[in-house]
Amino acid sequence: ATVSAESAGPPPPMTRRVHHVDDAIRVEYIADEGLADRLRRSMLRPFTIGLFYLACLVPLVALLTVEAYAMAALPGAAIVTMSLLFFTPFFGRWWFRRTAPPGTPVSAEYGPGRIRLRLGTYDRTLDRASIRRVRRLGTSLQVTSRTSTDVLLIPDELLTPEIATGLLEEFGRPPWWRRLVDALRRRLRASG
Repeated sequence: ATVSAESAGPPPPMTRRVHHVDDAIRVEYIADEGLADRLRRSMLRPFTIGLFYLACLVPLVALLTVEAYAMAALPGAAIVTMSLLFFTPFFGRWWFRRTAPPGTPVSAEYGPGRIRLRLGTYDRTLDRASIRRVRRLGTSLQVTSRTSTDVLLIPDELLTPEIATGLLEEFGRPPWWRRLVDALRRRLRASG
């Protein structure tokens, strides 16, 4: 009995594949329907928190200065802040869906000298020596470079637990406010 392609149903989704290529590890995956939304949510966390603080700070500064130019700038700042908060989620979703639509092969390669990320048409490589910081953002790792404006947002689908732990141990830094709190605690313990 022969099974036709129509009656066989859709092919099973590809799970993550991990290959050892020379001295690097390559992780491959086929983008699913929710990948773009997961990446967008990871991208928005620090951005929206910063905009929230900016939206709170601008009226406070305007009220403290109580000068005519500050009061005139307040509506403009409010409009810019609200438009960024409104349009950024839609732009992020559009960009990730356009770059790596469902069914697109995505991959990451981790070598001793570089990290390469391919999300559909997006293909970037960072030298490990240029990495400034790696931090966990939702379901992704954000890799920031010292030498360029490139930021790699690597989804968990392209990470193994060993790679994620290694990157966070090597390049992870607590946020500035956590370092400040820790320094104050050390100072209090030393003085008391």
